[in-house]
Amino acid sequence: MKTFGIFALAVQLVQGLKGRGGVAQKPPVTIVSFDKDYKDLWQCWANHMNDANNEKEVIAVALDDEAIETVSKWKHGGLRLSVNLNTKFAPKKDAMMFSAWPTCFYSMVYFQSIRDALLDGHEAVLKTDLDAIPLRDPWEMMANASDADIITKSEDYPGGYNGGAFNTGFMLYRNTPEVIKLLDDIIAFWASGKVPKDGGCNDQFQMTEFINKRGCSNFGLHHHVAPEKGYWRGKCGNIKVAAFAENQVKTGMWCVDANDCKKKGVWVMHSRHNFLTNTCGKGVQKVSDHA
Repeated sequence: MKTFGIFALAVQLVQGLKGRGGVAQKPPVTIVSFDKDYKDLWQCWANHMNDANNEKEVIAVALDDEAIETVSKWKHGGLRLSVNLNTKFAPKKDAMMFSAWPTCFYSMVYFQSIRDALLDGHEAVLKTDLDAIPLRDPWEMMANASDADIITKSEDYPGGYNGGAFNTGFMLYRNTPEVIKLLDDIIAFWASGKVPKDGGCNDQFQMTEFINKRGCSNFGLHHHVAPEKGYWRGKCGNIKVAAFAENQVKTGMWCVDANDCKKKGVWVMHSRHNFLTNTCGKGVQKVSDHA
């Protein structure tokens, strides 16, 4: 069965738990994950992050040999951004790619790579998609929410949740016992082999499902204008949540390109289609519809 490799790996990950967070000794880190189809988008994202903040480390989780080669060459390009190459999950096997993007394999890597970094002692992890282009320093943007366990953007997918949906394409995870427990619960569900293939293994669906199970208050889709220091605050169980304001992380087709977004005061543009091709070049055209 094609899913066996993924679930077997998830079981090994659960059995290999090393403890429970809260021992943060290393600076915050940004994590991105990608394969060969996203090489051009990686180049664009990394160049923009280099301009926005080249002091915070980036962990590039390369999922195949071409992605490894791309990051290795980029690291010697003379830019100041510190990039640590993670090859733990490469090479990605075709047998693991059994659903539409984001694949079940990618979604498992999403949660495991975050937890690995937190258990390694990083104070926080910013997990971002490559199509979330940083136009200004995202770490400066998040400084006013340093008390939050999770910083996210409220979304409308998946629907039907009182606490709203959590956009996993640009989301900060603080090194707290509550966050580690949340990630443990999701990964344990993977190990159970019960993750549905069609949509259910999507990382945004899984995060929204598991965090809403904790009971969310003062956080939802109707809170698009954030009243406190640029954020709307709420709680999901014991997890303290802060939601980005609209001009902080903008989605959709609101800007023509990066320069247009900067003029409109956007910090991070999480978009596809024309914005990506206008900002990053025609090389990203084939992935701009599902980055």
